[in-house]
Amino acid sequence: MFIPDDINLDFSNSTQTKAVSDDLMRKFAQSASDVSTINIQSHKPIVSKTEFLVPVYIMWRKQVEAPSLLDSNSISDKRKKIVRQAIAQSGRNGILYEVENPLSREGFQRFYDFYRKFNASNGYDLFLRSDYLQKHKSGDLYLISIYNREGEFQGGRLISKLQHKISTDYRAVTRTKTVKEGFDTVCEKIYYDIAVASGCKYMGRGKEYNMRGLGNRSIGMLWNKLKYGYQPHILRMVPRVYVDFDFLRRETFDLVFFVSLENNAEVTQISDQVLNFNFICGLNPNWQEIKSIKEKSPYKVNVYDRDFNIIDVPTTDSDN
Repeated sequence: MFIPDDINLDFSNSTQTKAVSDDLMRKFAQSASDVSTINIQSHKPIVSKTEFLVPVYIMWRKQVEAPSLLDSNSISDKRKKIVRQAIAQSGRNGILYEVENPLSREGFQRFYDFYRKFNASNGYDLFLRSDYLQKHKSGDLYLISIYNREGEFQGGRLISKLQHKISTDYRAVTRTKTVKEGFDTVCEKIYYDIAVASGCKYMGRGKEYNMRGLGNRSIGMLWNKLKYGYQPHILRMVPRVYVDFDFLRRETFDLVFFVSLENNAEVTQISDQVLNFNFICGLNPNWQEIKSIKEKSPYKVNVYDRDFNIIDVPTTDSDN
């Protein structure tokens, strides 16, 4: 397995990370005929507490195990109540949700224009490309469109299906307080309905670089996925690299999150690799957010101070 030990990705720079990781992906794919097997010789001892073995990308997915999100064990009863409230509030406020499948060029262009404007105004990366439609069969694409009472487009979700898997590839939604936790709460319910109707076994929430908390990459997105039952997964073809996170000592932040792998020389199968959730606490970490994520996390959670010493999470809300 290709694990370079001389690469130090700056996950705070998405352009640099993409360029380096794309090159790593190609080399990784060419390095072994059986990518499910790890070459033990690629394992190296970690000598610094700021160094971690990390996947460049993480995927978020969950199993479709019920006829509706409101019947699913993937979310709590409290979350189901919130979804019901959001549906009711949408009805009272004249919010319309439409699903388009197959996706037309006009529908894609409407979402594409909104996505670029929304992301640019919020300082987000622009990952959706204009040739997205040409790379998929229109029958495998879905668009959830949201309209307010005046008929104005408020964004939505761009969804793709591949065999028994379905994925929210891109989303951009106007922020609002008229619907409980925003329009996207109802979109999550509709997304689950699409997965059931299309016979999918798994549903995903896209691919992202393995770090949050710097710049405009908020930790809140992590909680948004966990609270709906999604869990991080690492595809076999995703490069694993050794990264020194010492650069965080020179950054200003409240809380940084990333997924790492146990640096275990005895592991010989990718499927046996153990994941950890890692939080680096900066100036003003949100302890309640960390507690909520720890409760929902399917993996071990490590909390560090900015000198990378393990610390305990305060037990009272007054400590937040």
